[in-house]
Amino acid sequence: MALFKIALVTLAAFAGHFSIGETVFYIDSGSRLSIEGSSNVNKFSCACNQQFPQSTLRFDLLEDGRSVRFSNARLNIRTKSLDCGNNQMNKDMYQTLRADQHPNIRIELTRAQLQEANQISGSDWTPLKATSTLTIAGVSKPVVFEVKAKRVAPDRIRLMASREVLMTDFNIDPPKAMLGLIKVHDAIRINMDLTVVTSLPG
Repeated sequence: MALFKIALVTLAAFAGHFSIGETVFYIDSGSRLSIEGSSNVNKFSCACNQQFPQSTLRFDLLEDGRSVRFSNARLNIRTKSLDCGNNQMNKDMYQTLRADQHPNIRIELTRAQLQEANQISGSDWTPLKATSTLTIAGVSKPVVFEVKAKRVAPDRIRLMASREVLMTDFNIDPPKAMLGLIKVHDAIRINMDLTVVTSLPG
């Protein structure tokens, strides 16, 4: 799931519709967002089962013609919407991410940039660089997502991104189980495969 968030970039400037203003968008229900990790004994994947509401996004196309600045572009992921496929693992994940005190993982997009001088089309993947603020367990860090975008319909753009982060960067201690015999590795990976549907208000 970015996510999340990165979606906005596409339609705004790079789709070629406008350079400044607002747009309405929502994330299609077929989109996928997950967090993956591993321990000294196995790997795990926790899928987000949350449906995201329709939102309104404001953006400005910058002078270079390849960058978009966003305001109020946030994706709030409910921590307890993550399902690792095992009740005990879910419980451990929620406890590790301090879900009761910090119920949301937040991705806030601040800027996106085309890495090549072309528009998003339906033939090839277009690389984007999305500058964001990632908040986990109440701690916020700047994160850059490398994104691939492709137009799959006039009003739909598919976005794919994957980014590894360290739990310790967010003041999270990787969990242990069975008296320390099972140790979760520090690195986790956020995966997003999102189809974003856009339209102009009115």
